[in-house]
Amino acid sequence: MYVAFLISLLISTINGIIISQIRRSSLFITNSSCALVLNVTLPVGSSIQTCIWKCDHEDQCQTGVYYHDNRTCLLFSEDCQSGKITSSGNVQTSVICHRRNQGSNNQCSSQQLSTSSTTTNAAEYRTVFLLQPSDSIVSLYNTTVGQSTGNFDGIYSNSTNEHTSSAIDGNLATKYLNFGSTGGYLCHVPGPGVGTGFFVTPSISNATIAMGFIFATANDFADRDPLTVTLEGSNATTNATLHSGSSWTLIYNGSTGIDPIFTNSRSVYVIQQNFNNTLVFASYRLLITSQRNISDAVQYSEAQIIGESTTTNERPIVFLTRSDDRIVALYNTTAGQDAHGFNGIYFVSNEGPTNAIDGDLSTKYSNYGGIGGSRSSVVGRGVGTGFFVTPSISNATIARSILFATADDSADRDPLTVTLEGSNATTNATLRLRSSWTLIYNGSTGIDCSKDPGRSRYVTQQNFPNTKIFASYRLLITSQRNISDGVQYSEAQILGYV
Repeated sequence: MYVAFLISLLISTINGIIISQIRRSSLFITNSSCALVLNVTLPVGSSIQTCIWKCDHEDQCQTGVYYHDNRTCLLFSEDCQSGKITSSGNVQTSVICHRRNQGSNNQCSSQQLSTSSTTTNAAEYRTVFLLQPSDSIVSLYNTTVGQSTGNFDGIYSNSTNEHTSSAIDGNLATKYLNFGSTGGYLCHVPGPGVGTGFFVTPSISNATIAMGFIFATANDFADRDPLTVTLEGSNATTNATLHSGSSWTLIYNGSTGIDPIFTNSRSVYVIQQNFNNTLVFASYRLLITSQRNISDAVQYSEAQIIGESTTTNERPIVFLTRSDDRIVALYNTTAGQDAHGFNGIYFVSNEGPTNAIDGDLSTKYSNYGGIGGSRSSVVGRGVGTGFFVTPSISNATIARSILFATADDSADRDPLTVTLEGSNATTNATLRLRSSWTLIYNGSTGIDCSKDPGRSRYVTQQNFPNTKIFASYRLLITSQRNISDGVQYSEAQILGYV
C-alpha cells in the first residue's frame, strides 16, 4: 500500500488551480517511448518541492519522479493514470501526479530530452575550458596550499618571454617557466618549482564548477616537468583577497597527468585529470607540489582548467546517436582491450546493432556472443558484446548519459551493467584497437536486477560526470540478468553535448 498524500498548491495561473498528489516509495513506468521530457539533478539544498515547481513550469509535464538521495528530478508528458505506478522497494523515490485543468498536453510525438548538470539558482551550465588568455592571472612562488601567498610576480616568477599567461593561451609553442626561489639558471636543486603556480579569475563567468584540468609539457628539459599539483577555489575576485590563505578551498590534490617514470614527449598534451566537484567558485589557485628531477625551474606549456560555466544560452543534452550512424557489432571484447569479434553471423540478421539507436521500441539488438546463435544457455552469454559507433551529429561530442530500453521478451537476456569508452578515431581499423579507447563510464544500465521493469520500456537514464571530447564510442555489456543464450535490448542511446 503506497503512502499517498495531497499537496494543494493554490497557485493563481491562467489554467487555474494546480494539485499534486505525491506517492512515496514509488516508481512510474510509462507506456510511451517518448514521454521523458526532462532529467535534471537539482542543486544542493533542493527538495521534492523544487521538482514539483519544475513540473508546474514545464508545459508538457504531467508526472514527475523525484529521487531523494541524489536530488534527481524526472518529468514525463504522460499522466499517472496512463502509465503504471509500482513500488520502488529500498530506493527512496516519490511519484508526483501533477494534474492540470482541461486542455493540458499528455501526449508526445518524438524523442525529447533536456538534461541539466548540477546547478546553482537554476542557472544553465555548459562544459568548457574555463580559462582564456585575457583572464586576470598572477604568478606565484613560495606558496603552499591553504596558506597565504609567499611571493608573486617579480623576476623570480617568470622569464622575460615565458609569463604565466602562456599557461592558458592554448598555444603549445609558448610556455610558463618559474624559477621559484632560485631566481635564475645557476642553481640546480630538488624541486625548485614546488610552491610555484598562479591564481586566476576566469572572465567567462563568476560562477564556474571546475571538474578537471589538462597539462601540456613544455618544449625542452623534462627535468622541469611538474608531476603533482593542488587546485583550490575561491569566491573572491580581488588580488588583495586572493593573496589571503583564508580565501581558498581545496578542490584537488594529485597528478598533473604527466608520467613520473617515462618521459613524455615535448610540447604535447598529457592525460586529462578529472575529479568530483560540485562547488561553484569565481577564482582558482594552482600550485605545483612536485616535479620530475633536480633542476633550476619548473615549466609547462598549458595548464587549462575544464569545467562548467553558467551561460544565458541554453545548451541542452541531446541524443548523440542516430539510426544512420556507422555502427559495428562486437563480441568477445573487454573494455581497454582490442575487439576480438565483430559483425558476422553472431547476431540475428534482422536484430543488428542499428536497432539499438533507432529510437524504435518495437525493434531490438540481439547478440549471442561467440556461440553463433546455437541457443545454448549459459551464464553471461552476452558479456563482452556491444558495439562501437561514430555519431554523425558531430566529430566532437561529450557523452554525459546512457538510456537503455528493454527488449520485447526474455527478461533473462536483459543487460545489467555496461562500460562506455570514447575515442577520437573514426576508422574501423583503428577503433578495433585497445589503444584507441578511454574509459568514460562503468556501471548500471538502469535495468533493475531485482525485478523485471517491463518489456519494451525505457528504464532510468544513467548520468555520469565527463568533460572529455570524443568522436566515437564503444559500449560493452559486462553482466546480464540470468542464464540465457544471448543478450538483447531495444535501445542503448548515448546522450551528451554537441
